[in-house]
Amino acid sequence: MLSSLLAAATADAPRTDAPSFEQKFLFDRHDLPLVMSFLEHALRPDPGFDAGRISSIYYDTPLLDLYHEKRASYYLKSKIRVRWYGKTAQQRADEVNCFLELKFKIGGTRRKDRFPLTLPAAALKKRNLNVAALNAIPALLPSLGYSFEGALAPMLLVQYERRRFVHAASDTRVAVDSDICCPAVNQQFVPGMPPAFLEVCLLEIKGPGQTTPGWAEPLRRHIWRHAFSKYASCLEYLLQPAGRRE
Repeated sequence: MLSSLLAAATADAPRTDAPSFEQKFLFDRHDLPLVMSFLEHALRPDPGFDAGRISSIYYDTPLLDLYHEKRASYYLKSKIRVRWYGKTAQQRADEVNCFLELKFKIGGTRRKDRFPLTLPAAALKKRNLNVAALNAIPALLPSLGYSFEGALAPMLLVQYERRRFVHAASDTRVAVDSDICCPAVNQQFVPGMPPAFLEVCLLEIKGPGQTTPGWAEPLRRHIWRHAFSKYASCLEYLLQPAGRRE
C-alpha cells in the first residue's frame, strides 16, 4: 500500500502557491444569504471552480502539538492534511484522487505545497480515521523533502461547502465556507463523538495586500476578523463536555 501511495504522490511535481496574505472573517450562519448576495454582486465567480464540497483530514501528534501551535499563535505554524473534492458518499470508484497538502505560515504570509495521491474510497468514508491507508501518509514526508519531529496521525475529518470569487482588479481571491462540520475522528486520540456542526461561516480573503480591501466595507457590520481554524474549532467542540457545548 505504501509503495503505491508514494508512486502516486511523486508522479508530478508539487504545486507551490506563491506567498500571499490571508485574512479571515467569521459571520453568523443566518447572515449567509446576505453575504452571498453582496459577493455575487461585487465580485466574479471563480472561473475554474466556483462551488463545491471540500473534505480535509487533518494530521497532528498524539499530544496535539499542531493544535497548540495554532492556539498559541506561534509566528511559525504548519498544517498537514489530505484533501479531496466532491461528496464522499457519491464517490463510486474504488479510489479517490486526493492531495497531500503541507501549509506553512510565517507571520502573515503563507505557503502551500500540494502533492497528488490516490486513496481507497472505503478509508475516506469511515467514522474512525484510525485505518492503515491514512496512517501510512506521514511516512511519505521524507521522500517528498520534508521532515517532522514526532509521530503524526489522522485526527479529524472536516467538511464544508465552499463558494469562490475573484476580484480581478486587485488579484484577490475570496472564499466563503459554510455548513462546516466534523463527521469523523481518530477514536484512538479524540474521545468526543462526531458529528460536530459549527454555527459560523468563514470568509477568507487571499491576496497581495495586508489590509481589508475597500470593496468589502459594506460587510463590516456583519463580519468580524478572527484567526479561525476549522480543525481547532471542531476539535475544541468535540473535547468539550456535551452540556457546555455552544
